[in-house]
Amino acid sequence: MYRTASGRPNGKLFGMGGRVAEESGIQVFDTDLFGRSISNIENMDPQNDAAPPPLPNHVFIDAAEKHARTWGMFCHLSGLAGCFLPWIAHLAGPLLVWLVKRNDHPAIDANGKEALNFQISMALYSALGCLLLAVTVVGILAIPFFLGVLYVLNIIGAVVGAIRASDGRFFRFPCTLRFVR
Repeated sequence: MYRTASGRPNGKLFGMGGRVAEESGIQVFDTDLFGRSISNIENMDPQNDAAPPPLPNHVFIDAAEKHARTWGMFCHLSGLAGCFLPWIAHLAGPLLVWLVKRNDHPAIDANGKEALNFQISMALYSALGCLLLAVTVVGILAIPFFLGVLYVLNIIGAVVGAIRASDGRFFRFPCTLRFVR
């Protein structure tokens, strides 16, 4: 039941879930935004209202796991160095991070190998694709498009791998040649 500040029933609807007092303009709410009675919400009566959803389970990770996730993420993101430097930096970034940090944690080793294999595969696809396209007349015009597609795929792959590594999950890139095992 909707009441004014003085306790008398009021016929004017105010917004969502309440009414406004006519005389004084004081807002008195007896319901929440969904029209449920406040007394039921305060008592959490399971017959009338559902209980609030449970809080999410927070997983606390130790410092070693956090360190491994961070360096696994850096293994993947270091492949983006080739976006700003010549194409060999795509290989040098993951290789350096992997060589320096591979003995610290098995997850860093696995992410480093996967990032390095992905960058080696992308470099081979670029070189072989340009070579094959350069042989054909139509392919000469298609080389910039082909390299652009590989460039975008490289960025997307590195970012997805970094996100998965930061979540503590391992990511296997599709169509990647496994040179480093």
